[in-house]
Amino acid sequence: MKNLSLICALGFSFFLFACGGHSGSTGSDEVDLSSSSVDDFNVDDYLDTAAIGKGFVSGMGTSTIVRGVLNDIRTGRDYKTIQFGPYVWMAENMDNGSRSSFGDCYDRDSVYCESYGVLYKEEHIAGVCPRGYDLPMEDDYKYMVRFAGSLTDPEFGFNPQMGGSCVEEKGEFVCSNLGLSADLITGDYSYIRIKKNAGAIFGKVNPKGYYSLRCMKFTYFVETKNLLPDCDSSAYRFGDIFVASEGSNFRCKDGKWVDVVDSYCPSSERGQRYYYNDILYVCDDSWKEASMNDLDEKCDSTNEWTVKKLNGKSYICENKEWRLPTSIEDTLGLCTPERLGKIDSLVSSDTVLYFCSVNGWRKAQVTDFIGECDSTRYYKVDNYRGRRYTCRTTDKWGLLDSKEDSLGVCSPKIAGKMDTLKMKFDTTLYYCDTTSWREATLVDVHGECDSTKSYKEAEFMGSSYVCRKNGRWESLTTTEKDIGVCTPSRLGKIDTTTSKTDYYCDTTGWRSTVVEDYFGECTEKQKYTTLYFKGSDYGCEKGPKWTRLSFPESDLGYCIPSIKGEIRIDRYAKDYICDSVWRAATQAEVLGTCTEARDGEKKYFGTTKYICAFEEWRKSTVLDDSLGVCTKKTLKKMGTYNSKEYICMKEGWVIPTLIAVHDSCTAAREYEVVEFNGDKYGCRNKTWYRLSGIAAKAGYCTPEREGEFYLDHDEYGYKCEKGSWNSAAARDFLGSCESSNYGEKKILQGVTFFCSRSGLWQRFTELEEKYGECYSAVRGEIVTHNGKKYGCSPYRWREVTTLDEALGFCDGYGFTWKEYAGRDYVCGDGFKTWTNSSDWAMYGSCDDRYKWKYGLIVGYEGKRLYCDNDFSLSNTTTAWHTISPIDSAAAKGKKSIVDGICKGAHVGDTVSYQDTQYYCGLNKNNVYVWIAATRPDQYLGKCDATNAGAVGKFQGYNMECYDGNWRRSPSDYGSLTDSRDGTKYKTIKIGERTWMAENLKLEVSGSWCAGTQNGCSEYGRLYNWHTAMNLPASANTTVIDMKDSASYQGLCPDGWRLPLQSEWNELFGECIVGGLSKKMTGYDTLHTDACGFSSMPVGYIKIFYRNGIDYTEELNMELTGYWTTVQPADTTAEAFIFWENGSGKKRVEAKKNGYLVRCLKK
Repeated sequence: MKNLSLICALGFSFFLFACGGHSGSTGSDEVDLSSSSVDDFNVDDYLDTAAIGKGFVSGMGTSTIVRGVLNDIRTGRDYKTIQFGPYVWMAENMDNGSRSSFGDCYDRDSVYCESYGVLYKEEHIAGVCPRGYDLPMEDDYKYMVRFAGSLTDPEFGFNPQMGGSCVEEKGEFVCSNLGLSADLITGDYSYIRIKKNAGAIFGKVNPKGYYSLRCMKFTYFVETKNLLPDCDSSAYRFGDIFVASEGSNFRCKDGKWVDVVDSYCPSSERGQRYYYNDILYVCDDSWKEASMNDLDEKCDSTNEWTVKKLNGKSYICENKEWRLPTSIEDTLGLCTPERLGKIDSLVSSDTVLYFCSVNGWRKAQVTDFIGECDSTRYYKVDNYRGRRYTCRTTDKWGLLDSKEDSLGVCSPKIAGKMDTLKMKFDTTLYYCDTTSWREATLVDVHGECDSTKSYKEAEFMGSSYVCRKNGRWESLTTTEKDIGVCTPSRLGKIDTTTSKTDYYCDTTGWRSTVVEDYFGECTEKQKYTTLYFKGSDYGCEKGPKWTRLSFPESDLGYCIPSIKGEIRIDRYAKDYICDSVWRAATQAEVLGTCTEARDGEKKYFGTTKYICAFEEWRKSTVLDDSLGVCTKKTLKKMGTYNSKEYICMKEGWVIPTLIAVHDSCTAAREYEVVEFNGDKYGCRNKTWYRLSGIAAKAGYCTPEREGEFYLDHDEYGYKCEKGSWNSAAARDFLGSCESSNYGEKKILQGVTFFCSRSGLWQRFTELEEKYGECYSAVRGEIVTHNGKKYGCSPYRWREVTTLDEALGFCDGYGFTWKEYAGRDYVCGDGFKTWTNSSDWAMYGSCDDRYKWKYGLIVGYEGKRLYCDNDFSLSNTTTAWHTISPIDSAAAKGKKSIVDGICKGAHVGDTVSYQDTQYYCGLNKNNVYVWIAATRPDQYLGKCDATNAGAVGKFQGYNMECYDGNWRRSPSDYGSLTDSRDGTKYKTIKIGERTWMAENLKLEVSGSWCAGTQNGCSEYGRLYNWHTAMNLPASANTTVIDMKDSASYQGLCPDGWRLPLQSEWNELFGECIVGGLSKKMTGYDTLHTDACGFSSMPVGYIKIFYRNGIDYTEELNMELTGYWTTVQPADTTAEAFIFWENGSGKKRVEAKKNGYLVRCLKK
């Protein structure tokens, strides 16, 4: 900062005035500009010693361990603590000073309690921990092991007290491992053993054992993400954890910690403080950087203006409250009583001066430097910080505006002076009006507009003005700027602007011209004449003004008596007639009468063209333009337009009808036949009828034609008999055809016939003449005639087709199926050529009426069909069997596809197709089909004494015939060993998942033996729901948020979890429910049921109050059930239930009851 006394000494006029007052000379009192920041005062760094820790290199990264003390208000005892990660742990064993049934001392010697704390039984540890602290779970200790590596490391500070453990059995209290290990109990039925110079191991709690206890609590605060615990089924206890390095809470969801983008902290942590990277955080509804007001640091009159630094910020004690300094105080220091009247400056892009007043720092004012403004200094100018000020008559200093800066201050001394700013971009003329500059006016420059200046033009500020007769200067109009002012000397003149607009000068000035200005007034001589002016029509009628005409006179002129009856057309082609006034003419008035003399004449009415035809006017059509006018002269003339035929009728060109072309059917035309549109019509009873069949070919069978023969095709035709054509054959007219006259030829209706070997008269063609008769001896023979090929097909030579060329000539005998170009064709009896049609039309039915079809294989639309006597009409519509891909699979390695078709001879055969096993049998409709096997015996055959020990594969499983049933082979089973108690379990893969093949047997509090009172080792254990889920007992009466249920471990061994509802459904899909059940009697350790799950009927524990009073635990054998994680309500959960009869389903059960646990491999 600059010192003002130094600046004054350098001679800057600005500061000279500021230092010396009104006279401008340097005064004796210098202004102090020395500055100091808040940090220049006595500043102490605040440290929260209770939250300061020591660096520690952990297995999860570098972290901090904070050592503290916990006071148990119940006993008044202090316990050392260590805080790391999301925990605060007691660093001493719990000792509530109580030796009772709840706890005891090692060897029951109180000396050991004083050194090692009290030893507690598992069933009595609830409520032992100090307020705010909880029992640790095994997962909490596992976190500690991962963090510290060695729990006995002095740098870590956990300080395990090697107090050993004890067990009370058969009245004896036996203790061991004193001084060798610290055996610390957990809240989930396990303990951790920490040995000197060795690692830590976990074990199952002995219900009769006594163990040391350490308590802990969650801090919900970690320094970095590396310190978050594992996100698994146990993480639900933590809730949200604040990660200081990320500045946000994280939540365990679906197996990973997810940023929830908030910093909320629980009420249990309110006021708790933790350091991270030298920043002190505090819980105040949310985690935040602490301020001095969040602490209990003193601020009163004894330390007023004390400054302390916290989290990189300085805090000032003022008025009994800590506050942050202002931005000015940050730079200039504090405005304390000792500094009143001092001036200091902030140096930025523009230096700002501040004055220390009784109210603190404020911006320095002009009067602080150049004195007061009064009447003795009016209009005077002075400088302050590079700006010029003038003393206004308001007794205030004011900045010079831009005009004053350029022209000087306007005062009474220079009133009336005009000047311009000396700037290229501003040429405005200004006028000093006694006390201020204003823009000069036209009058200021050119004087008032009076009679001496009438019509005089003047220029002012780039605009043109004229002095009007009204005594005012007014701007020239656009017209005046173009053609000049309309002065008395120009009256009656017409002038034209550059835009080609005419104006007339009259006493009012320039006005637009009117028609009279050019053509004079309307007089009697010009009456009823019209003219065109400036886009409008005008007429002379009454005068002296020309009248602008409106429609229709503007188009047609005046309607006067001399033209009455005259028709005129307006601009829109509309017809008008003069009838005292113009009115719209009618069609009759315009067209006139259509007479025979005007036949064919064309005339318009409006825009429509009419034609005079048949003494009537009708609208002309496009057909009249294309085919000619349809009149009397062209009646019934035919013409073609756009490929359609038309006929000229009285109504014009029309599409021809039968009557239009051939006239009506009358009695005189009876039996007459005409042709119309390609059809034959006959006249009967005054009506035209369309003829079909033989009548269309031969006409009517009339009495005059009785007995007449009409040859239609080949040797067949029709005979006219009693008014009807009846079918007849040539032989009826040619006589008999026998071996005696074989080869004889006769002519009928110009056609030659010959007597054939078949005993029929046939047409005699060039083919018979050249190659002889087609009969059985030459069937299928091919000849060439006139460049074409012909073949002998039953009794006829016919032309060879493309299909014959491709498939062989179809001679019409036997039965043959072939495929060509993706289509199926058949040739045989009843088919003269290769035929493609429906399956029924080509192949007919397959039954004992057509035994010759048995064994045939044909094709239809890409399918292969097979006929066999095992398939009846109930099978399909035609009883043909469609060969399936399974048939093809079953035929592999056999002689033909027929050997793979399921029919009577193949019942019991099996085949595997697309990972599914099938067997041949009758379905519910009594039809032979391949049926998907659902049981091993359907595919592998019956299991009985004859094939005991046989093995096979079914649905991907290895099966073995044992004790009359197919069972999963022992080779399919795996195993697992539970590290908690060493129990070994069978496992089995069913579908895509690996299940435990035995019920869980882990012995914990809240479990019972299944099946029988001593059945634990053989049938497993029954658990209440909270025990099965590995949760506190309170879970039995509360809905628990089962986070990440897809990997929820519960009481299952490590690496295994509880099944989901969907996975139970999958199991039922793989194995029918009845197949999952196995009798308890005859239990075999090698073989179970066909699926391998082996759900034995071992019952469940039902808990109730007998008679509503007596608490009762009853083993009920009517069903077997398995717990799931699903909770419909507070006290209920879902279980999958199996009944004695083999059925099963999901059911809601009380959480307090005991059911089995089966686990799935993760």
